Amino acid sequence: MLTEDQAVERLEILATRDGKRYEMSAFQELKNFLEENRKYFIFEPDGSMWGFSLNIYRHPPFPGTDPIKITRVSGNALPEEMRIEEKIAPGRRLDDGMRELSPFSHTEENEKFLRDHGMELPHDLGHYEY
Repeated sequence: MLTEDQAVERLEILATRDGKRYEMSAFQELKNFLEENRKYFIFEPDGSMWGFSLNIYRHPPFPGTDPIKITRVSGNALPEEMRIEEKIAPGRRLDDGMRELSPFSHTEENEKFLRDHGMELPHDLGHYEY
């Protein structure tokens, strides 16, 4: 089991992609790591015209202080083989990043952290369609 500091260090390594798409194995490793260590992080969804992304923060070091941003995982950096046309209705599709990353941001526990720190709450699925 990692300490919080070790988990933050490992996340910084796993999330680094040097402006390229993630390789499939690297993205799966990142997702598995986040799942196993989710207690250390706050996941803030960020949807824009460029797609869904996930800002990842460390919990505040002291009461009354803000969470510390560690990294951002962009849905646009998903491995090419994960990019699919998932149609929701004629002319609308689900954002790939939303499909892969929302399980981290769209939980009751995470929404409580976001609310407690005055951060943006996740929107419903329809907000991230295009």
